[in-house]
Amino acid sequence: MAYNPTTIANYFITTYGTIHAPLSIDKLVCLTYFSYGWYLAFSEGKSTLIKEPLICKRNEATFGSLFENMVDSWVDYYYKKLPNPQGNQSISKEDVRLLDRVWNTYGHLPRLRGIAFYNGDTPWKQTVVTGRLIIPMHLVYAYFKNMLIKSGTNAA
Repeated sequence: MAYNPTTIANYFITTYGTIHAPLSIDKLVCLTYFSYGWYLAFSEGKSTLIKEPLICKRNEATFGSLFENMVDSWVDYYYKKLPNPQGNQSISKEDVRLLDRVWNTYGHLPRLRGIAFYNGDTPWKQTVVTGRLIIPMHLVYAYFKNMLIKSGTNAA
């Protein structure tokens, strides 16, 4: 099932963010991006976790409504849900397993923006040089599928 990106970010906030260890804007953007990419890789590009395009900004990629909801909240760190005018959707158990896997892989790492957008030939790097505003889904799929193959992990 495809969700709005703020639903995914709010899952990370409510599951892993606390008043003593809130999640930064960068961490939420990157975790949402990683979730989107890994979902594409595991589904062989046949379905998507997030139902809106990935936007190419000057320094990173993000989803438009997630960015707007973060700007509207005016904070740098989150331990409470973001406003979500689109409505938070119920996330399936299968998708929760993927989100938890993303957290367990990346949640403890500092400076996720570098890993997500600057490390190697990322979809963001490939798109930003073209001046396009939307990062094509096939670039994200190919990037994460390649990482999946390199890791030797089975999609099943």
